Amino acid sequence: LERDEASARAEQAVKDKKRVEETLGRVVRKKEGEVAEVLCKSNKQIKSLREHYDAERTKLQSRIDELESAKIELQVEIGQLMRDKRAAEFDLNTIQERVESSRDQFKRDLGISVVGIEECRQVLDP
Repeated sequence: LERDEASARAEQAVKDKKRVEETLGRVVRKKEGEVAEVLCKSNKQIKSLREHYDAERTKLQSRIDELESAKIELQVEIGQLMRDKRAAEFDLNTIQERVESSRDQFKRDLGISVVGIEECRQVLDP
């Protein structure tokens, strides 16, 4: 009788163990499916983010290239303007020197003329 009860408990324990293992197996498979779904979803999101990042990086690099090109063009224009400014300043200085020289020569010529007129007056009006 004790043996029968022990045997019955052992069989029940085996059945309980089998039921728990089956339940555990279903839970594990369900969780594995959920994990696989989350993993798949995460991979898709990562891929999408990576594609967005690459597109944005390419767009920004293109803009940087455009700005660098514009900067070079502006530097060339600034260089030309600086050369033109120096040339204009040189021309202005040259013209100012010529004007001063002409003015000085005119004053000298005028001085000689004035002296000449005074001498003529003295000769004419003794």
